Amino acid sequence: MAGLTLPFEHLRAGAEYRDTLKRLGLDPEGLLWAYDRSLNAFVLVLVTAHLDFAGPLQMYRLLTRAYNASVTPALIDPFIVRLHSPKQEIARALREGYGLDITIGPFVPDDPTIDPSSVSVETRITLDVGDLSFAHEWVYQLRDQKMPPAERSRHWRRFEKNVEALQIAA
Repeated sequence: MAGLTLPFEHLRAGAEYRDTLKRLGLDPEGLLWAYDRSLNAFVLVLVTAHLDFAGPLQMYRLLTRAYNASVTPALIDPFIVRLHSPKQEIARALREGYGLDITIGPFVPDDPTIDPSSVSVETRITLDVGDLSFAHEWVYQLRDQKMPPAERSRHWRRFEKNVEALQIAA
């Protein structure tokens, strides 16, 4: 596949989303953009073992609550977030395609004279999994995070408690 252009607003919103999730207590194994060829749209892929622990319904409920409380970027509504377990085939394909221990900082141009909204880079697709196309430049983090079940439970409860405490925006 040829290149695709992920808008800079998406790059920035994804970095903000990652930082917000971490502040709330969810540090995912993977967070990256993908292009969904069946929808003709970009989606944010969230890989977390919390999905195995709590299930997709509870995960989406908390992500929706954080979105409704306006603590996550408005550009990333829960309908464009794709949840995956590190045990699923897509996570294995990402690990094989990109390796592990990728962490990328904020996507902000160093030059203050550059208008961030004008920044976009056509990116070469380097990995296709199902209907999703990935590029290395769209990866915020991808790593292996082994955690004993008791510790996973503590992390999940902290995330759940922090999100439940959010005031829903009017």
